[in-house]
Amino acid sequence: MKLSTLMLLIGFFQPRAEAEAQEVSLNIRNAPLAKVFNMLKKQTGYDFLYVSEELKKATPVTLQVTRKPLAEALRLCLTDQPLTFEIHNTTVLIKQKAEPPPQDKKVEGVVVDQKGEPIPGATVTAKGTKLGTTTDLQGKFSFSVPDNIAVIVVTYVGMKTVEVSTGQGLRVMLEATDEALNEVVVVGYGRLRKLSLTGSISSISNKDIITTRAPSLAVALAGKVPGLQIRQNNGTPGGFSTNINIRGMGTPMFVIDGVVRNEPTEFQKLNPEDIESITVLKDASAAIYGINSSNGVILVKTKSGTKGPLRVSYSGLAGVTRPTQHTKMMDVSQYWEIRNEDAFNSTGTPYFSSKQALAEAQALPYTNWYKEVFQQVAFQHQHNITIEGGTDKISTYTNIGYMTDNGLLRSGDIGYNKYSFRNGTTFQPNKYVKVELNLYGFTDYRKQPGTWDDAFFYLNKAAHGLIPSEGVYANNNPLYYNRPRTFSDNPLQFSQRDIFGYGEWRDKFFQSFLAMTINVPNVEGLQLRFQGAYDGKTTIRTRVQKRAINYIYSATTDSYTPYNNYDPSIQEEAGTTTRLNFQGHILYNKQIAQHHNVGVVLVAEARQDNTRYLSGKRFYEGDLFTIDNIDRAPVTNQQAGGNTGVFKYASFIGRFNYDYRSKYLLEFAFREDGSYRYAPDKRWGFFPVISGGWRISEEPFLKNNTRVITDLKLRGSYGTTAQDAGNPFQFVPGYTSYNGYVLGDKFISGYTNAGLLNANLTWTTSKTADIGIDVSLWNGKLDFTFDLFRRNRTGLLATRAQALPNTFGAALPQENLNSDRTDGFEMSIGHKNKIGEFEYGVSGNMYVGRTQMLYLERAPFRSSYDRWRNGAADRWQDIGWGYQVTGQYQNYDAIRNGVIETTSYGNSRTLPGDYIHEDVNGDGVINGKDMMPIFWNGQPKLGFGLNINASWRGLDFNMLWQGAGMYSLRYSEVLGQVLALDAANSPAIYYDRWHQADIYDPNSAWIPGRFPSTRRLDSDNGANRLESDIQRVDATYARLKNMEIGYRLPNSVLRFLGVSRFRCYVNLFNPLVICNSYLKSFDPEITDGNGFQYPLSKGYNFGVNLTF
Repeated sequence: MKLSTLMLLIGFFQPRAEAEAQEVSLNIRNAPLAKVFNMLKKQTGYDFLYVSEELKKATPVTLQVTRKPLAEALRLCLTDQPLTFEIHNTTVLIKQKAEPPPQDKKVEGVVVDQKGEPIPGATVTAKGTKLGTTTDLQGKFSFSVPDNIAVIVVTYVGMKTVEVSTGQGLRVMLEATDEALNEVVVVGYGRLRKLSLTGSISSISNKDIITTRAPSLAVALAGKVPGLQIRQNNGTPGGFSTNINIRGMGTPMFVIDGVVRNEPTEFQKLNPEDIESITVLKDASAAIYGINSSNGVILVKTKSGTKGPLRVSYSGLAGVTRPTQHTKMMDVSQYWEIRNEDAFNSTGTPYFSSKQALAEAQALPYTNWYKEVFQQVAFQHQHNITIEGGTDKISTYTNIGYMTDNGLLRSGDIGYNKYSFRNGTTFQPNKYVKVELNLYGFTDYRKQPGTWDDAFFYLNKAAHGLIPSEGVYANNNPLYYNRPRTFSDNPLQFSQRDIFGYGEWRDKFFQSFLAMTINVPNVEGLQLRFQGAYDGKTTIRTRVQKRAINYIYSATTDSYTPYNNYDPSIQEEAGTTTRLNFQGHILYNKQIAQHHNVGVVLVAEARQDNTRYLSGKRFYEGDLFTIDNIDRAPVTNQQAGGNTGVFKYASFIGRFNYDYRSKYLLEFAFREDGSYRYAPDKRWGFFPVISGGWRISEEPFLKNNTRVITDLKLRGSYGTTAQDAGNPFQFVPGYTSYNGYVLGDKFISGYTNAGLLNANLTWTTSKTADIGIDVSLWNGKLDFTFDLFRRNRTGLLATRAQALPNTFGAALPQENLNSDRTDGFEMSIGHKNKIGEFEYGVSGNMYVGRTQMLYLERAPFRSSYDRWRNGAADRWQDIGWGYQVTGQYQNYDAIRNGVIETTSYGNSRTLPGDYIHEDVNGDGVINGKDMMPIFWNGQPKLGFGLNINASWRGLDFNMLWQGAGMYSLRYSEVLGQVLALDAANSPAIYYDRWHQADIYDPNSAWIPGRFPSTRRLDSDNGANRLESDIQRVDATYARLKNMEIGYRLPNSVLRFLGVSRFRCYVNLFNPLVICNSYLKSFDPEITDGNGFQYPLSKGYNFGVNLTF
């Protein structure tokens, strides 16, 4: 360097003309440069200065020149060489060429996952440099790199690193190292990757939802989502009577496509084919939805189309259903035998005076009332036609669906059908604007005989409880329906709408959603979103009651006596509901210094619900029934009613997310909610939640030392939510109608004060905490999740226990006084693997949730025993009190020497075979002081599910078990008591009873049985019907909810047929239940104590999926 500088300085002061005039000649072939320079030195006398190491980088020279200037000869020698020259006087300096400054080029593209979904926050760098950027919310990136950079590197946590060549319009697809971790989960007012979640949140996709073929979306979720309890109250077609419960805390809030649509029936009627995913917020993460989110939130995301060629699909199934159970009742012989015993055991005198009279009754014709009314199977079918596809600018999803669920009545007068339509379209005219439009609607029709809501209950009860020797027709004359004993209702007659009347429901529902998202130009990561929704629902209900006359035949007079059961009438009810929802969002996501990821969401939301109800009823005169039109009935005694309602809410929502290297996770969210229900100074509430997570698997001491742990995350959350309590506007003075007065010849309606003003009433406040761990091993082959949770509620409604003088003139209002706590745990474990072409997965989940009172407003305890027996504070609320049965009395000696079973009759009405109850306090008498906390009561505290799936080549298999536990059942009336309700028929299992071999011989031996001897009345039963562990049974059950085997045609056949996909399958729904042997005669999932709700159904279906 010093020599070069010196020569340059000398050269500045020396003339160069002489050097330029020197001429040389060369004729060389593959000569090294050093040799060439020596030849030139000899011809010119010039000195050549160079670094020998630099000449080694040059290639040999082949050149022929004659009498050329030295400078030109040198330029020819150094062509395509890494060297250049400078001539200073008589010295030639040879040096390396200076590298030209690099030219930048632009690299841009989009990063997506295996489903084509954009990946925001992925890191894109120029290989071998620190130049790079991160993808925006649409997964897009753009940055400049030097022209000599040929490769970029794309990385994202949980994804395999990808290297691609530089260019523009790139589409980089990342594959998941563990697909579950990178699943995009819908959360409150946004979407997050599963690995970034810090709350207790579960998600299920469409492919897992539709494996259960059920009319109700809720039933399709049973057993699949940890902590979500789904129980059918009955199986009425179109009834959608299902209990939906999260962690035993109560019915959750429902949010569909970002809009609160808080109707369980509305949720259940969604077409499962239209669902993209369902997310369940189970902990304080629900606080972002504020009031009425204390029980958790269910978020539904419907389909909006995917990019790709336009595809037309058809899916359909057809099948038969039958009850999961049918209680077998006693036949004629059995019924009259125990009826005879009942009279003898209760009064000492048989019902029949002689054995011959009993035999004659037992020989009467048998009427199987159940078979007369019900058919063995019902038919159902479902059909869906879907059009889906799109480009980079527009994508769409359209589905038209139809389903029918026919009932079990032979008359065909119970059933349900529904037509549905959905369109989801996304339009992106440029990189800054995206517009989403979602339209949904359905119209459905439900019918049943009978005008009251639970008409089927009474019909079913009659079909089981009528005396089996009673005939359908009086005197077997088909012109006269019999008035059978013991209920007087003829179920065959009542099952026919043309004879008895009917109820009909017609719903028309429309749901719309429009949103526009703007990527703010020149502000990376900033988005503005505006959305609005309008829903409208109309429900028309028609009730037509006909006279329905039945008869009693008298053989003595050979006549039929008519009985008019009901006065004919017609009632029309119309209800309309509209819903408006407006939201404005500001969203910002930014990666700082490649490792710090920040996300901010701010939302302003306003919503309003409007309801209107109108009812009119008229009565037909006598037998003059014209047509089923309310305008054709007389106006005499007509009735009318109606109401309107307006419900308004306003909210301000915020969420802040931060993570460092996807390792340390933090989230803070809040909601400021305003409700119309309460006094002005009680209307607004602030509901915050904070959660955090630590992905230990990203720490170097684990990440660099083991390949077993794919993900290990500790997380926790704590937040405040609320639930509306009490009637609205209790702070406003007013009056309510109350009796009336006759003044003169006129009746004047009366009014009274509405009650004490209650300006302090507010919502119930819940504070929820959750601690959890998520583990994924061997690249997702084994997953495990465990959570501990607690919810403390304060402000539960109660009336203050305070005596008031009778001159006070008003009752105390309800106040926010009581409090409780729910504790529990939840866990899930899953394993999946692929061995060659065989792929399988097994997953299970369970939860336990229990509630105890912390404070219960009540009068002071009178004694320590009163506190022990009746106190509720600081106790679990799921424990029932009852007597413990230690055996059955074997003979009268045991009865005489036993404890006194009843305080009213002693043991005078106790018979051999009756239950022996434990005398807990040893006083020799069975009474309330012997009751102990021994039952699980209320709803199940334990829920669980097990799913098994497998596939091999074109075959696939899926099996789902679902169950519940930690609760008990006791049946009453017809199913639970022998000869209940004035000697109705009884289940055949009660025929296995203690009885005397011959009641006409008082000295005959007692024959043991499973149940005590027959006595109809409680007063004659001794202590048999006390609440005991023999009357109330453990209702734990495990139900095979779904089993399906499918087959997909291979591609070679599909190409021949001209279709892209064809799958057929056989599906079983509810085919098997494992439970207590006593409950096998009923159904453990139906907790109604009478047991005569519409039964749950088991289904046998065949279906196809076809895509063109």
